[in-house]
Amino acid sequence: MDNLRKELKAEVISQDVLIDGLVDQFVLALTSKSRKYQSTIITGYTGVGKSYVLELIVEKFFRSKDRVLKIDMTAYKDAASARNALFGAMNGYVSAAENKGIFCEFLDGAGRNGGVIILNELEEAPGEVQSLMMEMLDTGEVRGGDGRVRRLNRHFFAGTSNKVAERILTP
Repeated sequence: MDNLRKELKAEVISQDVLIDGLVDQFVLALTSKSRKYQSTIITGYTGVGKSYVLELIVEKFFRSKDRVLKIDMTAYKDAASARNALFGAMNGYVSAAENKGIFCEFLDGAGRNGGVIILNELEEAPGEVQSLMMEMLDTGEVRGGDGRVRRLNRHFFAGTSNKVAERILTP
């Protein structure tokens, strides 16, 4: 892991504390036998490298960019459409067979053996969607619209926030 830290610090300037913390959490999430998954919230101004560092960690750790799911939470303004897009249409709906949802597709495909899920600007999602995300992190599983339960073992979740940083850093 020391080599991973050195490589990241060579590519991302002035983010040593973020890199050290994320690498420690990432390794814990993906290698611990007792801990099934890990989550964190990263705050900072736009453009400081919050998501970029996570993407680099995934690329270097897995030697692939496919094991990261990046979701822009500002795209979801109402809870019903967000639920369908993220978790899939419920059985009985016309589009249920084609729409597994972003999370379920990732967990069934590239992320089935672990990965990173980045929820960009988490605070911008409607309250019900935020509650769904917190429930998912609390239970360690996702129930898709198809009714199947997918476990979140070996996954690292990172919510990013620009607004929290602005509130903390603005006098």
